[in-house]
Amino acid sequence: MPSDIGRPPRNIVKHSAGFKAVKWANWIILFSLPLLKERLSQNHFLGWLNFVEAVQLCIQPRIDLEDLVKI
Repeated sequence: MPSDIGRPPRNIVKHSAGFKAVKWANWIILFSLPLLKERLSQNHFLGWLNFVEAVQLCIQPRIDLEDLVKI
């Protein structure tokens, strides 16, 4: 986990029940890739990476036509 991100996230298994949408988006975008990289097969990790990119695009206030094609 890169040290410049800040403190490590809470245990996702124990604390995810109370997550609001913003907290889920933050976990997915900021923490999930480094935490899941060694736990998923390359194929599953690439699929997860696509999902993370889609989440990043969907939380933007405005999506350009170019970005829409990516989703």
